Amino acid sequence: CIRDRATVVRTLGEAGRAIIERPFSAIIADLHLPDGNGMELIHLVRRGPRSKNRDSALIVCSAYAHERTTRLILALGADAVLGKPADPLALLELVKQGRKAA
Repeated sequence: CIRDRATVVRTLGEAGRAIIERPFSAIIADLHLPDGNGMELIHLVRRGPRSKNRDSALIVCSAYAHERTTRLILALGADAVLGKPADPLALLELVKQGRKAA
């Protein structure tokens, strides 16, 4: 059972502020954001000096989840990549499994 509240942000800037405010059990991000991209967010989450989420599960969803892009996203520190449209049950299972589930 997942009991966390969801925090919805729409931009890289909002996400950057959220990850320094509190830890999350999982972060689900799109690859394309209005003011940046999901790869920048992965860097902020995993290596940002003020990030409280280095150990959070990090799942990227993208319509552009091609093999090369997927390898890069995983190498940057994401735990899983799901293509769009994402299967809600697969996404839920990844969130339940937590860090390094994929």
